[in-house]
Amino acid sequence: MNERTRLGLGVIEASLLLGVIGDALLRATPWGLNVTLWVCAFLAAALALARRDAARARAAWGEGRWLWPAVALLAVFFSWRDSLTLRAIDTWMILGALSLAALATRSGRVRLAGLGEYALAAVMSAVNALFGFLPLAFADVKWGEMSRAGWSRHVWAVARGAMLAVPLILLFGALFVAADAAYEALVADLFGFDAEDGFTHVLLIFFVAWVTGGYLRGALLASNPITTFGRFKTQPAVGLNLNDTRRAAAAPPAGAKTASEGAAERQDPSELRGLFSGGDPRATSTPTPASTPSATSTPSATSSTTPATSSSASPSQPSAPPPSPAPENAAGRTLSLGLVEVGVVVGLLDALFLSFVLVQLRYFFGNSAHVVNSAGLTFSDYARRGFFELVWVAALALAFLLAAHWLLRKDASGRAERVFRVLAGAMLALLFVIMASALWRMRLYQLAYGQTELRFFTTAFMLWLGAVFVWFAATVLRGRRERFAWGAAVAGFVTVVALHAVNPSEQIVRANLARAQQTGRFDAAYAVALGDDAVPALVSSLHALNPRDRNYIAYRLVNHVRTHDAHDWRSWNLGRWRARRAVGEHETTLGEWAREWREEMRSRQPR
Repeated sequence: MNERTRLGLGVIEASLLLGVIGDALLRATPWGLNVTLWVCAFLAAALALARRDAARARAAWGEGRWLWPAVALLAVFFSWRDSLTLRAIDTWMILGALSLAALATRSGRVRLAGLGEYALAAVMSAVNALFGFLPLAFADVKWGEMSRAGWSRHVWAVARGAMLAVPLILLFGALFVAADAAYEALVADLFGFDAEDGFTHVLLIFFVAWVTGGYLRGALLASNPITTFGRFKTQPAVGLNLNDTRRAAAAPPAGAKTASEGAAERQDPSELRGLFSGGDPRATSTPTPASTPSATSTPSATSSTTPATSSSASPSQPSAPPPSPAPENAAGRTLSLGLVEVGVVVGLLDALFLSFVLVQLRYFFGNSAHVVNSAGLTFSDYARRGFFELVWVAALALAFLLAAHWLLRKDASGRAERVFRVLAGAMLALLFVIMASALWRMRLYQLAYGQTELRFFTTAFMLWLGAVFVWFAATVLRGRRERFAWGAAVAGFVTVVALHAVNPSEQIVRANLARAQQTGRFDAAYAVALGDDAVPALVSSLHALNPRDRNYIAYRLVNHVRTHDAHDWRSWNLGRWRARRAVGEHETTLGEWAREWREEMRSRQPR
């Protein structure tokens, strides 16, 4: 059995085992400890399989060594907080970290990869998870070699023995069932199952095994599409670039490849097949005689061409040198823009942003009442208008600056980079003022109308964008673009950790409770809907609310905590445990307030 078949069998075995574990753990909802345990089991299986390939193991424990603990920590967050928003963020962060881990095992580099490679890694991980199990089962594993494997020699023998044992087991089992009522009840409980429930078990096992097997196949067996894509990107084919046609017109040196031969080699279909086959396409390609200098060529053949070449050029009239190629980007791209085009676009956007900033200055140096009166707006319109539009402006501006820097045609003198650095730096400074204006609007809106999850998480997103802008200036504008993507990802991970640490649900409840002390208005239904992370703060502050809101929240909390008793250990979560403990410590008082609410509801019902 070759190593590829052996590793493929290991992936299939691990995926089936993870499917069974997933069925045993993930069926219990709401998710909590079960997600943490399953993800840890998945990481253990992935790292154990990676150790079977020395190169993959070095890559996994090289630049990817920080990704595995990050995935484990994100899985632990499921056992920490109960917020649905945080769990959705954790899920997407886990998927993103796993796509980067797959990129690390294939290419061995993550920190110096670009945003395009990150995006392609995410797409390839999704494609492998959805469709990778098919080539794993029908291409990677050579089932014809199974007869020479160690344990597989005994498979058919075990199957024949089981077929012979089934009739005997049925015979003696029927006698035992007839002989004892307790044994009959045990057998009935063991084999009496619901067909629909059994189908859902099989379906969940199959789904988890399919997805995990496809992902592991892409991370451990597939070739690296990033490297192959990079070879096509940096070496365009003849005819796509004017500079290639100029070079093709010049006669190549003796023994060198022609432009058409190089293009044909770069577009070898075996490399395209290598994107999905899993092996290195260069390992199986055979060099053609045209691309390899002949070992049987004689010196006379070479010397015969030398006089003809030298006679065509007179000593007094040396031959003209071949035309010099036009400047290209460092990456050899065919799509690029000059400094004038990029400078005009960035400069005009700078002027537009400056006009907006000049209007916003009165928001900072004048009070809100002055702005409302001068603009003819209500306070609500002034406070909330434009915040989300400004968030989009900041996000799209960052994407635009990255694309403009990528398209900018670099020159040897570095003048284009210096001009772009000045224009982009001016835009960054203006963007910081625009984000400050957006945050100021949101602060006023929160003071007037309270805090919500959307407002809280959008503010956190703006703060992350600010950190990314600073990192953009420290990397891209200083000629270190390759470090930008990794730093932005790390900043996102730190932001998610900080969100879990501050407990957004609790912060929202405390902010709205403080506002209720001044205004007397409190959205009790929204506070309860924030989940168990907000329960301890609610319970400790119920006495400060008006009787109606207090009784309603007490009624909802008592009924909500009762549902926790029906959850098993797989759904355990620290936030739910703290909520149950907080309600239990004030059970008597909460019960009295809940009864008052029920009595009030009965009195309102028509007789």
